[in-house]
Order: sequence, then structure tokens, then C-alpha cells
Amino acid sequence: MRGAGEQDAELTAWLERLAGLRTRAERLFAGMAADVWNRAPADGGWSAAECAAHVVEANEKYLEPLRAEIARGRAAGVTGAPPFRYRWFGRWFVAQIEPPVRRKLPAPEAFRPARRTYDPSIGREVVRTLDEAANVIRSSAGLDRRRLRITSPAARFLRFDLGMGMLLLIAHTDRHLGQIENLTFDTQPSRPRRGS
Repeated sequence: MRGAGEQDAELTAWLERLAGLRTRAERLFAGMAADVWNRAPADGGWSAAECAAHVVEANEKYLEPLRAEIARGRAAGVTGAPPFRYRWFGRWFVAQIEPPVRRKLPAPEAFRPARRTYDPSIGREVVRTLDEAANVIRSSAGLDRRRLRITSPAARFLRFDLGMGMLLLIAHTDRHLGQIENLTFDTQPSRPRRGS
């Protein structure tokens, strides 16, 4: 097993990606006008605010099983050193979520926004969940992220390796920040305007 001071390149890459998403979210949500924030697109999809609320719902619900499995792994001494070879289903599933968006995916009922309009403070909640995700990911250092597994909060029949659960949260946030950018500023015209 690697020494305690050695770098975990996988975690480092994920934490760097989260930091980039956090910066992007702060810039995106800073001073956003309420009419832009809650404007429903012509195609009947979610507003920017609803997309943000969806990200908060999904992140919070994924953070719960991630924390619980990390605690279980620590207690049971399920340690390991990367690189980890994750199961094919988790890798395939994350690839479906990762930007650029190739196709629309229906949002699970558990992750759908509860209402149509939101105060712009929901943007700060997105940033908060990214900070929490970074702490959770850091806390998995030294654990075997392939042997530890979580059950998806969206569907009990879906199970992911711990590492893929973490990457799924990151990819999902990235996907929806792109959607919000398209809805509000159209700063990334190469991305499709819908995708959940």
C-alpha cells in the first residue's frame, strides 16, 4: 500500500474538478437577475433556478450514502491504493451523464425540483453542496473505493462503486451547470439547450 504522504492522483483530479465547478458556479450565480433565474425556456424545460434546485437535491441525496459508506469502510478497515478498476456498469453510467450532453435523460422523481420558482440563494446552496462533496471525497483517502459500494438514492436496484458514486456527483453537477449556462447566458452554444 502506498505511503501516507503519497499522492492519490484520482482524488486530486476529482478535487481539482470540483474546485473548477465551484468557481464556475459562483461566477454563474453572482448577481443573476430573478427574471433570468426563473424564466422557463420555450421548450417547457426547467428554468435555471429549477436546474440549480435539482443539483442541490441530487447532491444532498448522494452525499448521504457516500458519507455512510466511507464511515463503514473506515470502521471495517477496507483500505486500498489506486489505481482502482471500477465495475463496467458504473463507468458506463457515469459516461452517460458526463458532458458534453449527448442525449436527454429523465430526472428521477426523487431529484425533481419541488416548485417552479426559487430565490437566487439556491445558487449558494449549489456551492455549499460542492464544498461538502469535496470534504467527503477527501475523507475517502486510503479506502478501497472499488470494494466499497453505495445504493443509488434514485433507485434501490442501482449500485455503484464508491469512486463511481463520487464521480457521478461531479459529472451530474457539471452537466447541469452547462444547462444553466445555456439557459441564462448562452455562453456555451456548442452544448444542447436541454439535458437532465
